[in-house]
Amino acid sequence: MKLRLDNVTEKLKKNKYVLLLVAAGILLLLWPSGKREVSEHTGYGGVTANSEFSLADTELRLEKILESIDGAGDVSVLLSVGGSTGRVIAENAKLSEDTSGEYAERTEERTAVLIGSGASENVVELGYIFPEYTGAVVVAEGASSPTVKLDILRAVSAVTGLGSDRITVIKMGKP
Repeated sequence: MKLRLDNVTEKLKKNKYVLLLVAAGILLLLWPSGKREVSEHTGYGGVTANSEFSLADTELRLEKILESIDGAGDVSVLLSVGGSTGRVIAENAKLSEDTSGEYAERTEERTAVLIGSGASENVVELGYIFPEYTGAVVVAEGASSPTVKLDILRAVSAVTGLGSDRITVIKMGKP
């Protein structure tokens, strides 16, 4: 038993750099990526530099993309979102503490950072907050094919960031 343990220890010492590299790779794979906080490209589900958000336009663009999938046929898309839009502005925070009374009282004063002077003063905008996608329903003529259904699911997930449990793909019925 001692011989086997020495043999294993010897092999571990020889390959310690390989093992270290494998451990680092596993750590990077398991590292949580979190939600998209800053998104310069899509503008959905986080802060972005673009102030335009149209759910209807996004649905139309997604329908057009999905219809180009081989075998998908006619497609209708419904996206649901949670939250609302808003601006993220730069602020200065000033924390003050009043210890003159029986209890210490802390107050925080926030003021917007302005740029320009006089009548041309504007707040400094850091970005915009858009609603996050909460679900998607896709109705497609070709959804009876598992391959087409999977392709649609992957495409919707790539655009919205939704997991497959929040995307429903249904075969379109005859009118």
